[in-house]
Amino acid sequence: AKKNVASLVKAYGSTPGLKDLANLVLVLGTRGSVEELSVGAQSVVDDIFRLIDRYDIYGSVACPKHHTQADVPDIYRLAYATGGVFVNVALQEPFGLTLIEAASHGVPIVATCHGGPVDIHRTLRNGTLVEPRDVKAIGAALLGLVTDRDKWNECSRSGLASIHKYSWKSHCEKYIDAVVRCRGGVGSAASFVAGPLTPTRHVSREADELMRTGSARFEFEGNIGDEVERPGSAA
Repeated sequence: AKKNVASLVKAYGSTPGLKDLANLVLVLGTRGSVEELSVGAQSVVDDIFRLIDRYDIYGSVACPKHHTQADVPDIYRLAYATGGVFVNVALQEPFGLTLIEAASHGVPIVATCHGGPVDIHRTLRNGTLVEPRDVKAIGAALLGLVTDRDKWNECSRSGLASIHKYSWKSHCEKYIDAVVRCRGGVGSAASFVAGPLTPTRHVSREADELMRTGSARFEFEGNIGDEVERPGSAA
C-alpha cells in the first residue's frame, strides 16, 4: 500500500486520452500465485485487478509476475525508446534509487513529493514531483510528459547531463571533503586527488584508491583512520 500503486492505476484509467497514448507496465517484483502472498500483498493485487476492471483498461496494462535483475535495464531502455515515463508515487520514499536508474537511461520521471525524490529532482531536474494522493495531479503530470515532446526531451537530457553527480567518484569526493573538514583540513577532494603526495598527508593516494576499489585507508598527519567500506545500495 505504501507504494501507492492504486493511485497510479486510477490516474492512468481516469485521465482522458492517456490510455490511448501509452500503455502501463507495473513492475511490482516477482511473485507466485496470489494465494501464496501475504494478506497485505493480496489486498494490493486485488485492488489493482479491480481497478483494471473498473476503468476497463484490459489490454493496456501489463503486470508481469517475474523478472530478473538482467531484465531491468531493458525495461528502462524500452521506456526511453517509446517516449515513456518512469513513475514512483509512493506515499513516502526514503531515497529513490529507481529514479536514479531511470535518469541514467534518459527516462523522465513522475515522482512523489515526499522524501528522497525531492533531493533527486532538485539535482537532476528530470521530471515532475506530485502529491501522491492527488490522482488528478499524477494523471496531468503523465499526460504532460507523453504529449509534450520538447518537455520530454528536456527532462531526458537534464537527467543524463547530471547523473554523474550520483556516481561513485562523486560520492567519494564528497566523502573525502567531509573527512577533511572534520579533521580541520583545508582544500577539497579534487585538490588532494590532483595534488602532490607528502609524507604527512597521504590523502591523494588514498582518495585515488578509494575511487578505484571502493576501499581505502586514510592517514592524516601520521594517524591511520578506520577503513572506509563501500556504501550499500538504498532502495
